[in-house]
Amino acid sequence: MAVGDQGVVAAIDWKSDVNPTLAVRKAHAQQLRDYLSATHAARGAIVYVTSGEIAWVDAAQTPARV
Repeated sequence: MAVGDQGVVAAIDWKSDVNPTLAVRKAHAQQLRDYLSATHAARGAIVYVTSGEIAWVDAAQTPARV
């Protein structure tokens, strides 16, 4: 979590998947949106450690847009 003066600003979810399928990536995004909802953060990032990719997710984003 990234925390600022107003509370949680962003959630960060680290993943070690080597080659996640689209279905797995969508599940990761939904999991992160659940974290965002619970913390009232507007944005979060899924960090795929193996590839170095960072996928940003907005709390209001629909699964089809991920």
